[in-house]
Amino acid sequence: MKNFNKVIKKIDSYEKEIIYFTQNLVKINSVNGNETKVCELIKKKLLEHDIKSRLIGNDRKRLNIIAKVEGIKHSRSLMFNGHMDTVAFGDLTKWKYKPLSGKLVDGKIYGRGSDDMKSGIVVAVFAAIALKESNTSLGGDLILAFSADEEGGNHTGVRYLIDKGVKSTACIVAESMSKKAIRIGSRGIYRFEITTKGKTAHTGRTDKIGINAVTKMAKILLTLENMKPRYTKHKMFPPPKITAGTIINGGIAINIVPDSCKALVDCRLSYGQTKESISSDVRKELNKLKQKDKELSFSIRELAFVPPVILNKNHKLIKVSSKNIRKVLGFKPILKISGPVTDGNVLMEAGIPNIVFGAIGDKAHSENEYVIVKSILDASKIFALTAIDFLSG
Repeated sequence: MKNFNKVIKKIDSYEKEIIYFTQNLVKINSVNGNETKVCELIKKKLLEHDIKSRLIGNDRKRLNIIAKVEGIKHSRSLMFNGHMDTVAFGDLTKWKYKPLSGKLVDGKIYGRGSDDMKSGIVVAVFAAIALKESNTSLGGDLILAFSADEEGGNHTGVRYLIDKGVKSTACIVAESMSKKAIRIGSRGIYRFEITTKGKTAHTGRTDKIGINAVTKMAKILLTLENMKPRYTKHKMFPPPKITAGTIINGGIAINIVPDSCKALVDCRLSYGQTKESISSDVRKELNKLKQKDKELSFSIRELAFVPPVILNKNHKLIKVSSKNIRKVLGFKPILKISGPVTDGNVLMEAGIPNIVFGAIGDKAHSENEYVIVKSILDASKIFALTAIDFLSG
């Protein structure tokens, strides 16, 4: 109870600073590919509270940042993770406030990345600051690890951190909280580019000598959309979903039969699917189509794979975070699977068990994205209290 009260009071005392820091993070344009300025602002904020950090990475525009609040022992650790990149702004005419405004209105901060997930970074940062400045004795190390390139789908930032030996006993990924839920796993992704080849001809010819690569692609995309890949049924996972033709490009002129077409395909993977299984299922289905259409010619270039993951629901991190969510927010969270992929998938694959929750907002990846200020403070309290409990014993 003593630690609880100290941490709660400390975080409440940071309210204005938390608002200002969140706004300043949102004001930085970190659309996927430009994360370093976010790193620099985080580093500055941590240093103001006497927490040292390091910026690391292969690309100076796309650095990652790590920091540590040391505990009594080093055999146990907890990581707070978040990504610094955002998606693009979308249609600027649909924004009530400019996407880089960080506008505070009626207890909400608006702007691109406010919900997904700069507020999550703020939650993690101020939970760590509160623990340090309240002189709370931690039974193990608390690690902050914020990465580049989550939104791009390849998760190169968190993969870089793992390759450099950044690890922990467990992790909380500070993505926003969804419907009073802790997400204990996630679907996976398999993305690829498919190319069809045809033969050019003048569209005005009366004989058929051209082969239309675009209509061949249409056949492929409809086949992919309707196929049913193999997976293992699990009560927490929805079935796999294939969205075919998210981007399509083909043809060079209105009066020329197109001889080439490219399309992107996004597969959301369910429980039990592997890179090998989904790749095999896709190729098998398209080879059936090729047997029916001898003129069909295609090639596949794989773009990204992240496996579906799930954490054992009896894991200590789930138990202590659920207890502290109930303590701070007054309800027992439900356990869910995340539809979108997070850095948590990659961390789980690397042997770092994790859960996903954070502040509360809305409109991620859409116009008028926002986060609720009170939820940032509440989540900071939950993170700090969970760190105390998880690292004890």
